Amino acid sequence: MKNTILGYYRVPLVLSVVLLALFPIMPSCGGGGGGGTPSIVYSNATLMGTWMIIDLTAGSDLISVSFKADGNGSIVEDYDINVNPATLPYPYAVQANGSFTVLSGSPTVTVTGRLTSATTGVFTSFDNNPATGDLKKVMNLGACQGTSSGQLAGAHTDSFQIIVDSTGTITGGSGFAGPMSGKLFCESGRATGLVTTGASPPMDQFSFHSGTVVSGATVTISGNYEINDPPGTYTLVK
Repeated sequence: MKNTILGYYRVPLVLSVVLLALFPIMPSCGGGGGGGTPSIVYSNATLMGTWMIIDLTAGSDLISVSFKADGNGSIVEDYDINVNPATLPYPYAVQANGSFTVLSGSPTVTVTGRLTSATTGVFTSFDNNPATGDLKKVMNLGACQGTSSGQLAGAHTDSFQIIVDSTGTITGGSGFAGPMSGKLFCESGRATGLVTTGASPPMDQFSFHSGTVVSGATVTISGNYEINDPPGTYTLVK
């Protein structure tokens, strides 16, 4: 006896033909019948969680920050310097094809782009100017977890430490007057963050405007920092 499904269960051949006539084998669904993955239908819920803006460039503007969206059309946290809490939340809208619009800040700046997957996207305009740049969802909030030693270079040359927990939250540190807090996220070899301190301006807050993560015996994050003063570069070593 041949080792087939019909033979294994000893279904008579005539009955088998009848069954196939009554219940034909249906083609698999998705991807136009070719077995591919169906297209994603996007919504506000897709843009939920913590996301990293990487090298959003529009004219002379270069932005690399992170934010948190609630999945219901509101950006509830913006990890950048000079954010006025009274302007939050920022409204956003995601269309079924992935196109999105964000109205941020005061005065309002319109940002548009397109989600290319459930975890990635690209930008198309910023403040009515053509823009480029990437959007990536932070999949592991604690990827930067641990104690890192930092060094600023440029107009400011402060040395400091920050302690980051499993949610990407800066829970403490040293080198500046306390309390020290903020966020630091790492995703796809890039990093962004915000540090707030008890120091006098302009060192009461500074952002890790962009960063590249290099792993080895130690983890090194380096890039540009931004404050309300001439910017510079930073290095974090964990």
